[in-house]
This record gives sequence, C-alpha cells and structure tokens, in this order.
Amino acid sequence: MGATPVYLHPGSIGNVTLRNRIVRASTSETMATASGDATPHLANLYGTLAAGGVGLILTGHIYVHPRGQASANQPGLYEDSQIEPMSKVTKAVHDNGGVIFAEIGHAGSQTMMPEVGPIAPSPTANEMYGLEPTEATSEDIETVIDCFGNAARRAKEAGFDGIHIHGGNGYLI
Repeated sequence: MGATPVYLHPGSIGNVTLRNRIVRASTSETMATASGDATPHLANLYGTLAAGGVGLILTGHIYVHPRGQASANQPGLYEDSQIEPMSKVTKAVHDNGGVIFAEIGHAGSQTMMPEVGPIAPSPTANEMYGLEPTEATSEDIETVIDCFGNAARRAKEAGFDGIHIHGGNGYLI
C-alpha cells in the first residue's frame, strides 16, 4: 500500500480546516422554493455530500437581491426570513462532519428570468438569453454592494463556514 494521496490530507482555507482537499464545486441545484427559501431537499443533498466525505462544499449560486436571481427555484439570502431555512442546510452538513461555504452572487443580465428586471453595466442584450437589461444607476450599484454585505451576514448567521463570491460566467460582479 502506498502513501495517502495528498488530496486526502487535511487542508485549510484561511482559518477553516478541511478534513481533505476535495472541493465540491458550485452547481445550480434549483432546490429552493419559488421565493428562494432553502428546502429539506437542498439540506439533504448537501448533507449527503458531507456524509460522503467531501472536504469543502461550495453551494450553488445564492442570489443576494431579487433582481439578481438567475433561475427559478434558486436559493436566496436577500432577506432575514431566509436565514432559518438555510440554517437547516448548514446543520445537515455540519452533522455529517462537513464544511460549507455560501456562494453568493447577482446574475445581472445573465438571468433566464426577464420578470426580475435584470440590471447590468450597460443596456446591451445578453448574448445567451437575449434579455436587454436596464443600465445600472449609481443607486443600483450601491444597493447591490449593500446586498452582498447583508447576504454575507445572513450566511454567517445561518452557520456557513465561509463565503465564496460568484464573480464569473457573465454575472454582475
């Protein structure tokens, strides 16, 4: 028998210790209610991943403002009432020895949902979905900044071990 592979050794991100270096990347589970509340199905999914030995779970994109929702049944942390349902998700992971970071973001023009009234740096139609967003105002930008901070606070209150900011794939940031 050979030595244990390095990816199975403990690791760390900042002051968070991981049981191994296996990271479950963000995907889009769409297992929330229509208003973005976490469901028992979402808690079960992440709890099962933790029970399977994943070192760090990055959630799917959690939207920080209603205008930042990317798809139906996506989890949100844009209001305090969403803390309690999301705390069941983190409890399921922690009960199974796992670590979980909340991936927070704002879809901007990259939404599939025209009804959210997408905003972006310019009113140029999104190439993937063809939606023409409203050009973000200075006030919109300040609102989004505040929403990221508030979503991070809510994630901490819900028991997440860290935050991962979604800054790719054409999203607003």
